[in-house]
Amino acid sequence: MAQLKFNALSNSGTPVNSTRPDALYGSGASPVLPDYINPTGAKEGDPSVDPSLYYVNPNYTNTSDLNKFYRIVRANKAGTDWYHEIFKAAPIQSHNLAVSGGSERGRYLISLNYFNQQGTLINTYLKRYTVRSNSQFNISKSIRVGENLAYSVTQNPRISPETEGSAIGMAFREQPLIPVYDIKGNYAGTFGGQLGNATNPVAVQRRTADNNSYGNRLFGNVYADIDFLRDFTFHTSYGGESYAGFSRAFAYPTYENAENTTSNTYTETSNYGYNWTFTNTLTYKHNFNNIHSLQVLLGAEAYDARGYNNSASSQGYFSFDPNFTTLNSSTTGQTHSSSRSTEGLWSQFARLDYSYKDRYLLSGTVRRDGSSKFS
Repeated sequence: MAQLKFNALSNSGTPVNSTRPDALYGSGASPVLPDYINPTGAKEGDPSVDPSLYYVNPNYTNTSDLNKFYRIVRANKAGTDWYHEIFKAAPIQSHNLAVSGGSERGRYLISLNYFNQQGTLINTYLKRYTVRSNSQFNISKSIRVGENLAYSVTQNPRISPETEGSAIGMAFREQPLIPVYDIKGNYAGTFGGQLGNATNPVAVQRRTADNNSYGNRLFGNVYADIDFLRDFTFHTSYGGESYAGFSRAFAYPTYENAENTTSNTYTETSNYGYNWTFTNTLTYKHNFNNIHSLQVLLGAEAYDARGYNNSASSQGYFSFDPNFTTLNSSTTGQTHSSSRSTEGLWSQFARLDYSYKDRYLLSGTVRRDGSSKFS
């Protein structure tokens, strides 16, 4: 015989001692499940479940209504599968167009890619557009130049990390007796406290539908190789990336849980920055009578990175329409924050590789680094 088990957990996710109310579950070894969670323990036909009494203002647009909320939530005696309520089958699209060619003087490749992956967790996805170019050309027998460049634009919603407070974390905690929605299609939850204090996992994810982040990134490198004096090769390379991003997120008020937030908050975040690496090496390579083989490399490398972040948020919005939600359309003051970072690295290095008749090998490396992270 299947046995239903109901758990109450604290904010940290650990079980707490809780007496199951007789009004909800009856008493004895076999619990008697109620027809309704709200009003507590109500049965079908009870005057307290009259739909005309129902009143919920999800957005708290009239704060004086807060004490007038009257919820009617029918118990899901079959049990709500919270895992499958937030995880669904999702498609992936990837389209690629490439053009390539080459000859003795060089080769090239240019490609375009569109990638769209819908997440199995509802309201998650990743869209990316990428343009890529790779080429190498022989200027002469001893001089070669090339580049590897890519530019991408991405879009995906902002989601909370997979912690206790996320939809995934709450799917483990929310009781199966609670349905996803109440009798009027608003979210159902732990309001009243008889079934713990978890939040509705579907509501957590659905409320992120208008949260988005956008980013663009240019990255790659250009390089040149020069052979001279038969045994020497000079290599130089300059690469790095430049990036920028923007995100927006709206935190809706909640009404269905044991612990609710009656305010709303809108947040905008932007970031941008760059980094580059400049590398130069000189290589000497010679074979002495097919007995001794020697290769010596000397090099120097510089690295620099800069990053900037800005964030602002505001509260008290009457309209939650994402097309009209801005930092200036709120009724309460704004908060701002910003940060910036920088780091650099300067390195010198050398390497020696020796081979005797391709049977005995000796190799050694020495390197010195100076970092801005140290005084």
